[in-house]
Amino acid sequence: MTCSFLQKLTRRIKEHGTILCVGIDPPLACPTTDDLRGFNRQQLLEDLHEKCVCLIRKTSDFVCCFKPNVAFFEQYGSGGMEVLQRICREIPEDIPIILDAKRAATDEAAEAMASAFYSAYNADCVTLDPYLGEGAILPFIKEKGKGVFVVCRSSNPRSSDLQGFIVVEGFGAAAGKEDGAPVEVFMEVAHMCDRARRQREPELSKEGGLVGIVVGSTYPKDMKRIRSAFPDLWFLSPGIGAQGGDLAATIEAGLRQDGLGLIVNVGRAISEAKDPGKAAEAFRDEMRQIMRKVTL
Repeated sequence: MTCSFLQKLTRRIKEHGTILCVGIDPPLACPTTDDLRGFNRQQLLEDLHEKCVCLIRKTSDFVCCFKPNVAFFEQYGSGGMEVLQRICREIPEDIPIILDAKRAATDEAAEAMASAFYSAYNADCVTLDPYLGEGAILPFIKEKGKGVFVVCRSSNPRSSDLQGFIVVEGFGAAAGKEDGAPVEVFMEVAHMCDRARRQREPELSKEGGLVGIVVGSTYPKDMKRIRSAFPDLWFLSPGIGAQGGDLAATIEAGLRQDGLGLIVNVGRAISEAKDPGKAAEAFRDEMRQIMRKVTL
């Protein structure tokens, strides 16, 4: 019997004691047009595949999931996407795959994307852009046992350019304010995702699907507010390592009392380490220590 995304995820977290997600963001030099057309093309693609497989093998004992970033494969054209397909099928079956695509589409286009990511790339979950609204989420959660993480409060320094704008007549009440009181755009996005989750709760619970949000570790105070307003949502949190996110503050703000609800992504700090396996183990161990304190 095929396990759902949520079943795989919770099993990895509970049985392996880890909330670490390793980002597969291969830091190879951007290929030139000549590289992709010339005799170097096949070697570039083989190097890309080998680097990713090596990272997976060295870190798989310490993760709850892997998160390949589609953009790093798209830059190589169709050959790069073939490599992505290969590595997604080489990840151990009990480890869920979050495909970091940040896509946005509606209706038939969204259904086509969902079919591609879940079938061709063997993904258990996809990251989505919220700009097209709730209708862009629904086609992705119609797939039985699959999940989505919608970008809400991202870790990049300029995220407040849009996410920090105030919605004058926001949902308010769910944020602990008067109904209709002003809230930031990121709080509105969290509310939209929680509403989509609640509306499909019977199906999601039965099928093991998931609607979660991306909340960067660089904004732990905002994460705490979101967790307070939406206690059941799952968070995917990037930003630890190169972006300077605060690991302890992130776990304290985002982890639920049941020890679930939070996945912490680490990319370059592991993939570019001298020994990615040891780096992943160190992050896993540090997260465990913080989790024990939070869930006491």
